[in-house]
Amino acid sequence: MDPSPSEHPPAGPEPEIQQPQQNQHAKWGVPGAVALTLSIASLAFILVYEFAPILAIAGLVLGVSVRAFLAGKRGATATILLSILALTIAFMFGSPSYIHGGRELANRAICRTNLSHIGRAMAMYGAENDDAYPASLEALVTARRLEQKELCCPSTNDGGVDYFYLPPAPGTLYGTLVACDYSGNHEGLRNLLRHDGSVGELTEEEFQQTLAEPRNIAFAEALRQAESKRRE
Repeated sequence: MDPSPSEHPPAGPEPEIQQPQQNQHAKWGVPGAVALTLSIASLAFILVYEFAPILAIAGLVLGVSVRAFLAGKRGATATILLSILALTIAFMFGSPSYIHGGRELANRAICRTNLSHIGRAMAMYGAENDDAYPASLEALVTARRLEQKELCCPSTNDGGVDYFYLPPAPGTLYGTLVACDYSGNHEGLRNLLRHDGSVGELTEEEFQQTLAEPRNIAFAEALRQAESKRRE
């Protein structure tokens, strides 16, 4: 028997309509754009102020921003918070006063390194000249035992000789001062070099007490005269 007109065979599955694929980058939207902008701003701010320790934070934020670009709005929103945190830290620790303090701390370390090199150069000079000490620090440069830049304190940066030196006399006692910063190289502090090659950093008050020791009387008087001439 023929089927009635009302009876139809079951319809098969309807063909799927292909939806146009959404560019996953489009999902990033405004939050992601803000995140990336803040990240780049963090990195730019840090580079301008040359504050290297925070650079790692900026790199982390940039990396998370790229991840947010691929993950969508949720990740981007979290990145905004990280970016704001990075900017806050950069403004806190990237201020000129903070940076100046960090640079001065580094300059003091360089200064002590310079004095340490002077001590080693004196020892090499003495080994090559029958245990005689150089008449001046410039003599160590002439003898190619020291570079001219090692006679300059990075805090003054004037290109001159920024350390006072007094050649040790025969029979100089162990620990006697032989070189030091000039006054004003580092506010309230002095770096020094002793006859035994050791270096140190003292407050101005501690330094004056060291100068008053009997073994340092000749050094103290010579330093006083040299600093008086520099002030003229």
